[in-house]
Amino acid sequence: QREAENPGLIPGAVRWAAYRIAEEVLTNVVNHAKATRATLQLSLPSQGQLRITVRDNGQGLAVEEASRGLGIRAVEEYAAAVGGDWMVRGAPGDTTETVATLPLAGLESQLYRETRV
Repeated sequence: QREAENPGLIPGAVRWAAYRIAEEVLTNVVNHAKATRATLQLSLPSQGQLRITVRDNGQGLAVEEASRGLGIRAVEEYAAAVGGDWMVRGAPGDTTETVATLPLAGLESQLYRETRV
């Protein structure tokens, strides 16, 4: 709703990264978690951030082992590409939660500086 009231609130690069992160995490849930339910939540915890949280009720995962997978590395790269970060919490036999936090403010100037080098 905030985006509808304020077009451009989420810069295009962040919108793209958020979409790819959600897609990759949900694909991992479908392919690996053996979950019967997953929730995806988008929030604006502060004026300058977009947070994407995915929780599932699957079989859990060994975070150390999963962090070597292509899907997890892709999520890390999508978040880093826009100056954001992400984390995953879980353990075998427990639920899994992934959280990506992406910046909204200052992204254009950051990308400009990077391309000017």
